[in-house]
Amino acid sequence: MPNTMALRSDLDVSGTGVGEVEAGSSSYDVPGRPAAGVRRPWTAALVLGLGLAGCFSEVTAQPGTDAGTGCEPDCPDATPAPPPPDAPAPPPPPPFTNGASTLAGTSEAGSNDGDRGIGRFDDPVNVVRGPDGRTYVADFNNGLIRVIDDSGAVTTLVSRTGFQHPFGLAFGPDGFLYVTTDDSDTGQHSTETGTIWRVDVTTGHVTVIARDLGRPRGLAVLPDGRFFLSDNEHHVVSVLEPRTGAVSIIAGQRDTPGYDDSSGIAARFNRPYGVAVLPSGKVAVADYGNNVVRLVELSGEVHTLVGSPEGGMIDGALEIARFANPQDVAADAAGNIYVADSHNFVVRRITDTAVVTVAGNQVSGYLDHDDPLQAQFYGLEGIDISADGKILYVADGDRGEGTPYHRVRHVRLATP
Repeated sequence: MPNTMALRSDLDVSGTGVGEVEAGSSSYDVPGRPAAGVRRPWTAALVLGLGLAGCFSEVTAQPGTDAGTGCEPDCPDATPAPPPPDAPAPPPPPPFTNGASTLAGTSEAGSNDGDRGIGRFDDPVNVVRGPDGRTYVADFNNGLIRVIDDSGAVTTLVSRTGFQHPFGLAFGPDGFLYVTTDDSDTGQHSTETGTIWRVDVTTGHVTVIARDLGRPRGLAVLPDGRFFLSDNEHHVVSVLEPRTGAVSIIAGQRDTPGYDDSSGIAARFNRPYGVAVLPSGKVAVADYGNNVVRLVELSGEVHTLVGSPEGGMIDGALEIARFANPQDVAADAAGNIYVADSHNFVVRRITDTAVVTVAGNQVSGYLDHDDPLQAQFYGLEGIDISADGKILYVADGDRGEGTPYHRVRHVRLATP
């Protein structure tokens, strides 16, 4: 089955213009997000011409005029118009359901902090559940790291110059949050400028760990503190030593896409995306372009766990199950793997023996529902799962398409 869903492409952030913007036009610094225009200055002559010309003569009232306004008796009232009424209050957030619910965000892009129904995102692409019980969000177009509590209230944790296009998220055993960005801390943007940051979640302070790593959108922290990275532009998986910044390719050959279960540089991937460390020590990799989920050992051995390059949508035994552009994976404490099956618009669960759909009705869109299998999703670029496998967290953004999807969802699941 050919891959018909367009993958988020390398973004051009050079912009098309700044300054004044003509009515009805916009300039874009990031696709899907209009740059803020500058209003044209009003001139004094224009202000005086708005219904007030002829009503003012001199400061001193003249005979036959009103001493308070300087107007002739039949002049229009020069009293300033009252201010417009306050904007209407935003609609209340949708109620929480017993299945798939909106945790935060709406169809409207923005960067507001606030309670549930007030907080806004601009293409949330990834989520991770923190050890403090809060949900951390990579707010891609805004260049922010946001935090959501269980009530749905949103706050901004990271906002700083040079921190742009966050994607990969992972907590380390040291309690720090680690983040990959497509751009470097110096503002450079290319398929080579991927950067890893360490975030102190108590202060929001950030430190660059390594830069110019390619495009490492998949990130997991290994038990020994090293980072496991997947590079969706260069088709390799690597390990980074954070103390030295040294990177070693574990499997795949750089800039050589393909499909081959083998070892080291003989193995082949096609746009490897999300990664998750399993209790066994192996790493699950969502091999987006090959429509499969792979298992990688730190020795470099690669084999396909489930799926087939022709793709499809089939639940069942591992030998027959099919996916269409799996983009992220997450693992619970029992080793079950959850897959954001992006082209099928569903989330799947992989057990030791079978694959089953746990959320989504295969229709792209937005719908909360008590039955997770009746819910609708759109973005599905990043997911996380609670350790007990009961709560799924979904970054339900717009895939970089400028569509009205800017939410973080959570889904109550039946236990595996």
